[in-house]
Amino acid sequence: MHNQSLVPAQLIVGPTAQTQSHVEMLLQKNFCAQAREGATGCFCTTCRKIKNRQHHGIVWISPEKDYSVDDVDIIFDRIRFALDPDQHFFFVLDNVSTLNAATANRLLKVLEEPPLGYHFILLTSNAETLLPTIVSRCLVTELGYGNSGTKDVRMHPLASYFFDARKRHDLLGFEVALKDQALNDTQSTELVHLMMAYLVSLLRTASGAGYERVVRAIQFLNDALKRPPQSGSADLFWKYLFLHFPELV
Repeated sequence: MHNQSLVPAQLIVGPTAQTQSHVEMLLQKNFCAQAREGATGCFCTTCRKIKNRQHHGIVWISPEKDYSVDDVDIIFDRIRFALDPDQHFFFVLDNVSTLNAATANRLLKVLEEPPLGYHFILLTSNAETLLPTIVSRCLVTELGYGNSGTKDVRMHPLASYFFDARKRHDLLGFEVALKDQALNDTQSTELVHLMMAYLVSLLRTASGAGYERVVRAIQFLNDALKRPPQSGSADLFWKYLFLHFPELV
């Protein structure tokens, strides 16, 4: 893990909480001697600064909405300064799925030739929206709800109600799961992306009427994402999805 944190550029794909926890672990193993030796749950000053995004060797870029050129220019302002041979500095970019063409191309310039000692960690729930040229310049790590990637989205306590025929019409159970999960707007969007990725994987083996049902389900979720949940409306968003989701069988 320690060596992995020192690659010039890496892309971590998965749910927000999981990717952020993973990158914190990588950074702790780089900056904290105790974590590097295998200690878990370290609460030293260094580890607390990493978790609070206050460490001097890390810049977290977390735009509230889409990335702007100013957000990416933070990187170029910093890399003007050369680092000592044994010094390392990290840029962590949250939710890089919201990079537009201008900001993605600007970022690509620095990923092509990262200055010595500078490292870039990109986080996203959906790598399919990124420029292939960005993905190709990164070490990609996929996280999920298990070791099998997107297929394990079926194990998610909420998503399982869409894919398990025994639960498909259990509205009461769904509402209990929805309350227990308490997903916010961003987490809701990420979970829908994972559900879509799983459905796309089904197309490889589906045929006939089954293929058409999967296509309808993908289109339904894609249309839903055109009207993503706004602040405080995630529950209504999910109830609508559950009530109108096309039957898969």
